[in-house]
Amino acid sequence: GKKLPDRRRRVPSGEPPHILRPMRWRALLVGIALLAIAVAAIVTVLGRIDVDPHRSEIAQQLSRVLGREVQIHGPLALEIGLVPSVRVEDLTLANTLGQSPAEIAKIGSLWLELDLWPLLTGEIELRDLRVRNAEILLEWNRDGQPNWPSPGGATHDEADSGDLGFALRNLEIEDLTLRLHHAASGSRRTARLDQLSLASEDGAEEIEIRAAGEFQGVDFDLSGTTGAVADLVSGKSISPIDLKGEIFDLDVEISGSVGGGKQRGDFELEVSASAPETGPIAGRLGLEAPEFGPVQGSGKLSGKAGVVGLSEISLEAGSDAETGLRVTGEIGNLLQLRSLKLDTTLRAENLREFSSIGPVEISGRVEGSREQVKVREMRVRLDETHFTGEVDGSFASDSRPHLTARLESPRIHLDDVGLAPREEDGPRISQPTADPPKREALPFEPLHRLDADVSLRADRVVGRDDLLAEEVALSLTLADGDLQLGPVSLEFEGGSFTGNARIDARPAADLVGR
Repeated sequence: GKKLPDRRRRVPSGEPPHILRPMRWRALLVGIALLAIAVAAIVTVLGRIDVDPHRSEIAQQLSRVLGREVQIHGPLALEIGLVPSVRVEDLTLANTLGQSPAEIAKIGSLWLELDLWPLLTGEIELRDLRVRNAEILLEWNRDGQPNWPSPGGATHDEADSGDLGFALRNLEIEDLTLRLHHAASGSRRTARLDQLSLASEDGAEEIEIRAAGEFQGVDFDLSGTTGAVADLVSGKSISPIDLKGEIFDLDVEISGSVGGGKQRGDFELEVSASAPETGPIAGRLGLEAPEFGPVQGSGKLSGKAGVVGLSEISLEAGSDAETGLRVTGEIGNLLQLRSLKLDTTLRAENLREFSSIGPVEISGRVEGSREQVKVREMRVRLDETHFTGEVDGSFASDSRPHLTARLESPRIHLDDVGLAPREEDGPRISQPTADPPKREALPFEPLHRLDADVSLRADRVVGRDDLLAEEVALSLTLADGDLQLGPVSLEFEGGSFTGNARIDARPAADLVGR
């Protein structure tokens, strides 16, 4: 992937960067940066080069500064020179009291460089910070409160840690695992950050950023500019953010702000995405779907108290009048796919690659969640056949999917729904064979894949040219492989019919039909 220029040992030039003096250290991911400052400050106060024997004492001082227990399990080293540096290995930070797991952060290696002249006057200015092999847990309790603000630590005056200024020029993070847990919803998500690079010029108000990794199986690679690192550490809003790159085969642009206020993890971002075709995206999702052509979309991505939502959604796919997809609306909880409110329209003139069904247009309002989906105001057009109605779907992880549908149609053409051959298919001629046809088991396995409850009413049912039936009504239920069709009622020229049928494909059950 692309790498930013290596500025780690560039001699600073120009006016010295602004020094931010926070009154109290409370945030924790920000925690990585705060921890680096605290390590440098305490080691400087001790004034020793061989500080490894004093790891326990230093860990206690860090615990006071950060307001949570810090343990240093690996070596600790201080190197004095024109560019002083501190290296810490195998570091853990305790989670909020009473929460599980016990650690909010585990850091395999933390290395930082400092500016010498400010250090001689008791100020701390970081040149570079590198973090390797880290794991961070971000949690929100049932009240939406995060676990990273400090539960109570000393101010820098109480910690006697000197003047803790902050001016980070370069940050590098590699191999970071970020775990997100939202107690109110029970959601657990994992992000892997292969690389995060921040680089800024001396005195610059913005920094260059590159981030690459994976979130819930979706890979990303973004780069651009964002606000000053000092704003991140102090809890101010980071703005503006301007990023471009790729997410899941989509070209993406992101702009907005992060942080500020009481909830430092809150954000407001404008997102737009596009791709030249939908096929590769469907393939990566394991879906068989028609190719719609170019796709582009936009929306407002926001996060508050650990809940990520996507509003003002506008998605369009397709390049002509024959095939297209349009979605508008909002998703209240994007990570859990809950609070769906989407208006959807799908049209395709030819689906013969996937079925015998011809021109299709489907529209409706999708509501609910990933577990419970409702489609209201549904309209389906299959060439000259039209349906209206509603569909409910239940997709709980501990049971079979269940579909409930109530459908009505003024007229059903059997060839539109694939139940009669089209003229262009030509006549079907059976060829005689010397061998009798091979007997094969009926495909009952699909009857076990879902449960269903469907009712259909149609004013008329038409074949190729002729009216076949009127006032058609049928119901269908499917439960654990037991398919019951009926009652079925219809009228035709000269009479009427009422009946039912049943196929019981449950284990050790006989086939029953009547």
